[in-house]
Amino acid sequence: MGLFKSDAVLQTKLERVSLGESRILSFWRAYKDDYEGKSMKDTIEEMRGRKFRSGLGYDLHRLEVGRKLIVGGIELPFEKGSVGHSDGDVLAHAVCDALLGAAGLGDIGTHFPDSDPKWKGANSLLFLEHAKKLLDENHFAIEHVDAVVITEKPKLGPHFPKMREALARALGVSAADELVLVGDPIQFAAYAYWYLKIYGHADVRTLDGGRQKWIDEGRELTTEASSPAPKGYSARERDESIRARRDQVLAWLNEHGRALVDVRSPQEYAGELMAPPGYEQEGAARTGHIPTAQSIPWAQAVRDDGTFKAADELAQLYGGKGVNGDKPVIAYCRIGERSSHTWFVLKHLLGYQNVRNYDGSWTEWGSMIDVPVEKP
Repeated sequence: MGLFKSDAVLQTKLERVSLGESRILSFWRAYKDDYEGKSMKDTIEEMRGRKFRSGLGYDLHRLEVGRKLIVGGIELPFEKGSVGHSDGDVLAHAVCDALLGAAGLGDIGTHFPDSDPKWKGANSLLFLEHAKKLLDENHFAIEHVDAVVITEKPKLGPHFPKMREALARALGVSAADELVLVGDPIQFAAYAYWYLKIYGHADVRTLDGGRQKWIDEGRELTTEASSPAPKGYSARERDESIRARRDQVLAWLNEHGRALVDVRSPQEYAGELMAPPGYEQEGAARTGHIPTAQSIPWAQAVRDDGTFKAADELAQLYGGKGVNGDKPVIAYCRIGERSSHTWFVLKHLLGYQNVRNYDGSWTEWGSMIDVPVEKP
């Protein structure tokens, strides 16, 4: 818990919650397939046998006019700031104390004493990085961190995403890592890209042309399986601004100035096929397309080698069907993977600001009985 008290004192408290019985039950339910054949009682006993430690962090600083207010590694606009030997980041200090305490590795004062001039005005995220290094050296892994901050002013809510990102980066959490996605087939890289963006992963790339292009160019391949070190992953709240749901699609049918794009094959659009060859068992109840949707198959956006076409070609392709950056766009396919490729093209290659992927797509729409369906 943390609070500002009469604009004079800032304090924060962080709890490191252990895996208690209620969370063991939740774990068992969430991952019951991994424990098939075991009773809930046996699962609880097994989980209890694991070594979990809990730590509690707490920090308090006086506020003073003219100093910077740093919370969670982010400078907040406020007339007062924390008084301290370092930058006075109470949230980072509390997290650091909780982690060190859980591992029995001392506290923040032990490692960064205020008598040491080298920590004068230091960025407290450095303390977290040092704590994480100590945990790694002593074979500890961070399982869960909860922090509760209560303030009257300034408002912290708008700054939470940046705070989470800063703390995750300091702790080596993979949500800040650069990811390069290699598709085979290529649209699945775009599908993964879209999902990662839904949950706020900042740095994601796709390999243009995918695995097949890599092979065609004679680049190196290996049969050895990689062994990446396990990391925690802190996803953000879902970004619903790039996702469409059926009710939104239904509402668009009677509105002007909006565009629906059916990126499936012409045969699927016309209702001649339920699904691409080989996927017939994954079809919907009906064939056809959503009324008002323009048919622009996703593969028209790529060259024969799987790489993206030039921007002017893409602009002509979509603009020729009335799909441009002046209107909101929703793309759909069968399950959302091909339409995520079109979403990527419109959003990142053509720069359209308002583009959504309807991941329910035809599998959902074609299976409902209360929505309109068209066939040419």
